[in-house]
Amino acid sequence: MLDVVTAIEGPIKLNLCLATGEPCKRSWWCGAHEVWKSAQEAMTQVLANATIEELAKQSIARLNAGRLSQIDVDVEGAAWN
Repeated sequence: MLDVVTAIEGPIKLNLCLATGEPCKRSWWCGAHEVWKSAQEAMTQVLANATIEELAKQSIARLNAGRLSQIDVDVEGAAWN
């Protein structure tokens, strides 16, 4: 998923201080810098671990689960779309 996102959006940069590839001039004293850096690393890792195949499987499973719960409603007389 990371490849897809970066192909469409470009490199992931959650804050301007992380955008240039060179260390921000304030990073040595800015308390927020490490938070932004950690958040970006975490987001990148989550996207790198996600696959389109797995997302499709999860979507199909959720759709099927929704249909089953809708069937339960149909049995009680409600319409299913």
